[in-house]
Amino acid sequence: MELREWHGVAVPDEVWDGVAAIYRAAFPAAERMGEDVLRAGIETGGRRLWTLGGVDAFAIAQDLTTAPPWMFGEYLAVRAEARSGGLGGELLGMMRGLGRPLVLEVEDPEWGGDMAVRRIRFYERHGARRVPGSEPFRAPDLETPGESVPMWLLQVPADAGEDLGDELGRMLMRAILSEGYGET
Repeated sequence: MELREWHGVAVPDEVWDGVAAIYRAAFPAAERMGEDVLRAGIETGGRRLWTLGGVDAFAIAQDLTTAPPWMFGEYLAVRAEARSGGLGGELLGMMRGLGRPLVLEVEDPEWGGDMAVRRIRFYERHGARRVPGSEPFRAPDLETPGESVPMWLLQVPADAGEDLGDELGRMLMRAILSEGYGET
């Protein structure tokens, strides 16, 4: 399966169209950043995009410069027809193989329901665990200004930053809100 990466270069329209279709189908509107902003972030080097299988799966992440060496895995999704074939695990493994701790946000199961539970279980099967001190984390609702979405922060690999305790959660929450969402 071919893994491709875009970072600081133009993403071909046919690749972006595939990513955008999965993106719209996989994430609720409250969690979807504007596609033009997301693509511009990749093309200017602020974010990284990886695709697998043409565009059967993708991941988008950004370096957290205020919380080095952490990387924020903003989005990871697999085309519905390609799910349960190992692509999500392969992408997560590739990200893990970069040798840097990764923080992910997943909907609180009370807000996101069954899909959130499935996502959390997937990440836990791949070694993720909840970031200590990150409760309660609320991400801005990207569809409804002024509202927020309750999220869980998960860390991969599971032992990254273990000795920081609750301070780790506070540091990562601040970094995600400021760098991931542009909040001050």
